[in-house]
Amino acid sequence: MNSIRLTRKLICSDYLKKTSSQVALKKSFRYNKADFERFVRLYRINNPNGFWLIFIPTFGGLSLASDSVLPKPGNAMLFALGSFAARSTGCVINDLADRKFDSKVERTKNRPIASGEITIPHVALLGSSAVSALILSRLNKYTIFLGIPSIFLMAAYPFMKRITHYPQLFLGFAFNWGILLAWTSVFGCINPYRNSWLCIISYYLSSVCWTVHYDTIYAHQDKLFDKKIGIYSTALRWNKLTRKRLFTNAMISGVLASATGKFANFGLEYQISVLMYTAHLIYQSKTTNFLSEQDCMNQFIMSKYSGIILLLGITFSKYRAKNRHSDKHGTKILLKD
Repeated sequence: MNSIRLTRKLICSDYLKKTSSQVALKKSFRYNKADFERFVRLYRINNPNGFWLIFIPTFGGLSLASDSVLPKPGNAMLFALGSFAARSTGCVINDLADRKFDSKVERTKNRPIASGEITIPHVALLGSSAVSALILSRLNKYTIFLGIPSIFLMAAYPFMKRITHYPQLFLGFAFNWGILLAWTSVFGCINPYRNSWLCIISYYLSSVCWTVHYDTIYAHQDKLFDKKIGIYSTALRWNKLTRKRLFTNAMISGVLASATGKFANFGLEYQISVLMYTAHLIYQSKTTNFLSEQDCMNQFIMSKYSGIILLLGITFSKYRAKNRHSDKHGTKILLKD
């Protein structure tokens, strides 16, 4: 009988150990999953719209610099990763700088840093910054040198909202810096003694205006909270004149985009894409309900399509130019990238 009781105790003890270890494993998995989800929200992986708003103009710059219709897949992938890392780094910097403000705004109070879910955000910042630096190190020395100012632009942006009514303009310079990096990654530098540099500068400035457009719409979501806590934006600065200001901004962006095609020797097909691009911006400026947070968010999400229209115009124009060159010489040529 004693041996039977001892055996039962051993079996029960073994069962309890297995059960407790399984429970601990499940808890560990649950905690790890929760941590992962928090970092997904911190890096905005669950909301890729910001990534596209950086990568689309960057890919456009890479396409303009390339001799072929499309850039090399390896270069495109490198800049896609760079756009993702830069956006993630920017989000962490912005959330760190604005954590006290974000906790007071309804739309942002549940962000991981503002809500206290992530207590070691500097580790997250270090991680995304290291990835950005690693990607930048794969490029030529001119591009690495040009990439250094982008770090300061990204770090300074959150503080621009405290000192200027036009932080969206500053964001435009920071968000579209990848255009210049894409150009120098192919050409080695931006040579002011070559006419081609005007092509990329005009495209860069057009994209800056594009950023001012969509981020002004975005800023209208929080304008009442921003006014209370002392944050500046073009949404507050322009207020009831927003439609007129966005219309003017759209026209400037369209003129600069058209100049890009002129400097790049693109044909009529590109200018048609510019008209479609400008029309989309004007349509948004006329129809957006700036009193509705949901409509502002919807229009902000739709903004990437205007960038895609211009990108398709660049791609199609290069394709037509390649065919014209082939027909002129009577043979099909292979353009080097």
